Amino acid sequence: MFFEETNKYAYIQTQQIILYVFCALITLYIFFMMIIIPILKKKKDDKNLKERVKLYQELKPGHEVLMASGVFGELIDKQGEIYFVEIAPNTVIKVNRNYILGFYDQEIATKIANQKNKKKEK
Repeated sequence: MFFEETNKYAYIQTQQIILYVFCALITLYIFFMMIIIPILKKKKDDKNLKERVKLYQELKPGHEVLMASGVFGELIDKQGEIYFVEIAPNTVIKVNRNYILGFYDQEIATKIANQKNKKKEK
């Protein structure tokens, strides 16, 4: 009878240990999701913002640019947040600078294609 009670208590203790470990893992997961991931995301966003600011500083009239809509054009003028882009002879459109992805070259075209593929995979 003594061994039966001992086994019963050992079984209960084992269950409690498993429960404590599970609760600790859940707590660590929540901590990770609420603290660590936003910090990493902020660092990535800051890096992207620096790249965008550098791009806007480098853009000069005469550069060929690619816009978020997929339209290519030549930058004609900049007025603050508004850029004037010629997309065809004598066809100039006003574009908010946030919709200019960058200079058009093969490297940018490849980068955009890779981003679209990543979005499709998700």
